[in-house]
Amino acid sequence: MRRNGFKIGVTLALLLLCGYYLYPTVRYALLQRKLNRMSEEERAAFIEANYGTIQSLRERALKLGLDLQGGMHVTLEVRVDALIRELATDVDETFEEVLAAARERARSGDVSLIDAFVEEFERRDPNARLSRYFRNPDAGITRRRRTKRWPPTCASRPRRRSTAPSRSSATAWTVTA
Repeated sequence: MRRNGFKIGVTLALLLLCGYYLYPTVRYALLQRKLNRMSEEERAAFIEANYGTIQSLRERALKLGLDLQGGMHVTLEVRVDALIRELATDVDETFEEVLAAARERARSGDVSLIDAFVEEFERRDPNARLSRYFRNPDAGITRRRRTKRWPPTCASRPRRRSTAPSRSSATAWTVTA
């Protein structure tokens, strides 16, 4: 406990300063509670008799924002079809047709627009890739697909029967549209 006198003094000074600024707020809250318990006639008489004090406390009390009063409610709506269209980099006629069909299916059914979009896209062309429209090299989403080919040069060569990995196996990159 050596040399803690300064820390204790600063802490006490801050506590006294906080108490000084919070005192009108606490007094005003207690006054409001007291006014809420009174009848209409008593309340009107009390406010008339103590108007100056009530006004002074109201001005000196801390003001609470809407978030602390519990009076703020925000609802955000997102147009998913506009978001999908905005995120797409290469929009073409096929994309627009798939999006329109997915929009209709989502309105009529109990499926989300994104699920309907993916299902409709895969139904029209099972070999097509969504990365064609939603490329982002920073996130690692490109049109490239990593596939393994055996062997790398000759497709007619038979595979080895060994279960150990061979040195001649290669990884090739293919570009799909």
